[in-house]
Amino acid sequence: MSWRLRHEGSPQPIGQPLSTEQIVEGMKDGVYALSDEVKGPADAKWTRLEKHPHFAEVADVVQAINEQVEHEIDDNNIDMNPLIDVCLVLLVFFILATTMSVMEKVLRLPSNKQADKKPRQLPPDQLQKYIMVKVEKKGSETVYNVNDYAATEDKLARELERLVREGKSEMILEVGPGVDFGSYTIVIDKAREARIDKILTKAPNKGGGSKTGPPAKAPTK
Repeated sequence: MSWRLRHEGSPQPIGQPLSTEQIVEGMKDGVYALSDEVKGPADAKWTRLEKHPHFAEVADVVQAINEQVEHEIDDNNIDMNPLIDVCLVLLVFFILATTMSVMEKVLRLPSNKQADKKPRQLPPDQLQKYIMVKVEKKGSETVYNVNDYAATEDKLARELERLVREGKSEMILEVGPGVDFGSYTIVIDKAREARIDKILTKAPNKGGGSKTGPPAKAPTK
């Protein structure tokens, strides 16, 4: 039996008639799609291969084989998205680690270890250029001695400003025993208001002379 076959959507059939065996082989090889149309000698109209009674069974087998092949192809595919995510995370990590190591070489980062600095000893003739402030506890009151002048808290700032106007811009602070931390901060705040550039703290006197420790936090102008 000879058959006329045309591809889906084409109004003209292919050049020559085909036998049943040729059409079946073409369906298996993928040469003819299941949606192509066929017309036999006894057929009044064109019918799709998958719906023609003569080829419907073969079409079902071919379709099942095609679905199985597609499923196997999907199973063999590797999902690369998780791998890409991990690679991006590692890339960002190494970029940040490299940048930090370069910055540590360029920048001089402060060390957590405090330097063991010995107090600097000043001779008496150099003490004249400093404002000498000594905070003492007398009974329940706190006394602020500014260059041997006993000033109260409300007069401390005025006395410091007067000495700054006289040309003194550095101060040596001595805190006596029993003085609370609040009194110490009061002196620092008043020095900041008076525009004192540098504040040194005086260490306990051991055997003459004045020893000064590292400067306190410099007041901002």
